Amino acid sequence: MFTGTHFAWLAITIAMVAVLTFCSVKFKFKFKSVMLAAIIVCIVCIIERIVTGIIPADINGDVSWGYVVNQTEIPLHLCSIMVFAYIALYFLKDGKVKDTIKSFVAVIGIMGAVVACLIPTQGTGFANPNTYEYFIYHAALIWIGLYLLITKQASMKLSAYLRNLLVVGSLVLIMLFVDSALSVYHVNYFFLVRPPMENLPILNLDHGWIVYFITIIGFGLLAITLFHLPAIIKEFIDKDKAKKQAQLEQVEDIDNQKKH
Repeated sequence: MFTGTHFAWLAITIAMVAVLTFCSVKFKFKFKSVMLAAIIVCIVCIIERIVTGIIPADINGDVSWGYVVNQTEIPLHLCSIMVFAYIALYFLKDGKVKDTIKSFVAVIGIMGAVVACLIPTQGTGFANPNTYEYFIYHAALIWIGLYLLITKQASMKLSAYLRNLLVVGSLVLIMLFVDSALSVYHVNYFFLVRPPMENLPILNLDHGWIVYFITIIGFGLLAITLFHLPAIIKEFIDKDKAKKQAQLEQVEDIDNQKKH
């Protein structure tokens, strides 16, 4: 973490995001084209993880029982499930559900991917194929989020903030049960069981799991709030201006009526 190769991958990721965002916005790529590209990239990356994560089905390594996908590689992490959101966005018609998903992938996708790039759980070695998959995948998530925000296709208003909290909260609750049900396989979806890496500051088990759980949930809540805050403040300011303008126009109408 924060080694020479890590900084190199961060620079590569920033470059990929910058080029993709610039091209998609500058040349006005169609929404469905962008979603299809993201879906293809994400599926290829997930397939790479699944293929490289094949393990013997028998817990003792007896290959006569065949092979299975490593349970920890099932795409159920917060960033991993974004591909399902992209597929939904590609096929769904315009409406409240689609708008909710857009806000979710824009805000949560960017946040989750940025954190993932800063905490590289798949390593940063250039000889490791999983490293390439890891940073390319998360670069795609940041790109999609920025594309939706820059083109103003994703709402950041108070209603979107509350919906994002509801969606994330629901997913956390579900993953608590999933992690518990699959605990024999040492899964750690949403990093609710243990920190993503050892020796992390603050996000560790030094003070017990309850403190860790409250901390990671608190960080998530704070990050989502700060991400939405500028748009929410602007929303209230605009509403206040509109209200004052309406009152002023009402006063002017009354004055005009008195004159006549």
